Amino acid sequence: MLGTDHKGYSAFQPQSGIAIGFNDMKILEVHELLSSITCGTTYHCDFNFGWKIDRTIGAILKSVEQKQWVQVDTVDEKMIGVN
Repeated sequence: MLGTDHKGYSAFQPQSGIAIGFNDMKILEVHELLSSITCGTTYHCDFNFGWKIDRTIGAILKSVEQKQWVQVDTVDEKMIGVN
C-alpha cells in the first residue's frame, strides 16, 4: 500500500492508503530519473533492469506462441532484439 513513507507520495495525497493515478506515478518516476541525473545518484531502473524486462516480455511472447510455460533464461536474445 502506498503511503506518506513513499518518496513523493505526499505531494499527491495527504495520508496513506489513497491511490494515486498513472500520471501521478509517472511524474514521480521522471522526478527520480531527473534527480539521479542532476545529483549523480543511482537510479534503480537502468539499462540492465530494462534488459531483464525485455527478456521477460520475450519469454511471455514465446510462451503464448508455444502455448506452454517458458523459462525467462531460455529466451533467445535475438528474438528480443539483443545483438
